[in-house]
Amino acid sequence: MSSTITNDVQTFKDFVATVDADFDNGRRTWRETAEAIYTYFLGAVPPAFATHGIFAMGEPSTHDDRGRPVFLFFADRDGRYFAQHGTIADYKAGRFGPLPA
Repeated sequence: MSSTITNDVQTFKDFVATVDADFDNGRRTWRETAEAIYTYFLGAVPPAFATHGIFAMGEPSTHDDRGRPVFLFFADRDGRYFAQHGTIADYKAGRFGPLPA
């Protein structure tokens, strides 16, 4: 495996571990990510939800304590990319933190 691929895989694993830990610890915050990760998830499967530059990956990552599917959400803001876990219902209810400026 080339060092570039190894680094990309490790970066991806670190990113997912951080976003998972945020959700598991009740933190609702957008984490900045690379355009390549955003683009990968946008093309992996059709989004489960999309609106105004924000989408939820088409397959849930897990389920919350109420049994609702939890998705990995991504946002594109002025050429910067962000992600966090949450339910579609929580997003629609405004329970996600604001995108960083």
